[in-house]
Order: sequence, then structure tokens, then C-alpha cells
Amino acid sequence: FKDNTSVLIGQVCIFSRQSAIKLKLIPAVGENTVACASISINRLVYALGRYLSEHPQATWPCAITPYHLHLIVVSSTFFAKAEYLCTEISKSNIKQDFTILIDDRRISVGKKLFDADLLRLPFRIVLGNSTCIGFRAPGHSETKIPWNEAIIELIAFLKGENN
Repeated sequence: FKDNTSVLIGQVCIFSRQSAIKLKLIPAVGENTVACASISINRLVYALGRYLSEHPQATWPCAITPYHLHLIVVSSTFFAKAEYLCTEISKSNIKQDFTILIDDRRISVGKKLFDADLLRLPFRIVLGNSTCIGFRAPGHSETKIPWNEAIIELIAFLKGENN
């Protein structure tokens, strides 16, 4: 971290000999205790949260992100395009567990983008123009691309072709 601190994400549990026998964990000859090491999910999420707070451009790692794609719909007139995009992504079968968060709330675009910056999901698509849309992938800044290329770009990033 920036303040030269670290977070211990592992923990060690020490069992007494009596507990070890009950758990059928018999220690080696001459040992009085048995140790068990594990990784704490709470500490791991805390460490990730600290890292994300110190690195404004960082996003959730794809392996543990709650959603992969943040689809921001600027107005209700673009909701049909959002549904089409979701359908095409599901047809592509790139990842079975690829999840999409659709922001179709009736609030200003500025608030939606502010919330999107707080969530820091790996991919972001902003649907708001009939010809171009905003697209952002991990480690890249947001770019405007033609509507018909959005699915191709997203699939290319998921396959690792544009990294």
C-alpha cells in the first residue's frame, strides 16, 4: 500500500492435542499441537478495498467482481439496445458466469457515471447516442466506438485479444 503497510490475509489456528484427536488430526510424534492455516475472505476483501481506494484507475479483478459489465442506459429510449446487447453477449458463450449490471434508473447521467466510477466494474458501456457508445475495458480509458462494434470489442477483450 502507499503507506508501506501490509495486510495479513492468512490466519493460523492452533489446536490442542485433545481437539486434534477429536478432529482426527493426529500430530507428529513429539508434537503437542497441530496448526491449521487458512485465508480469510474478509481480510482479502479488505485488502482489495484498500488497494482500489488508493488506485483510482483500478477495477475489480474479473475473477471476483460482483458484475463484469456495467451497462449504463442514458435514457429509456435506449433500453431496447441494452436488451439486444445483453442477448448478443449471452449468445456469444464467451463466459458462462459473465454478469451484467444494467443501470436504467431515472436519474441524471452525471449521477450514473459517478456511481459507475465508485463501483469500478471491469467493463463499462454507456448507451446514449444512436451511432456511438462509450466503451471502457480494464486498463484502458473510455473510448467512443460505433454501436455495431461494441459486442465485437467486448468479446475480443474477454478472449484476451485486445489486452
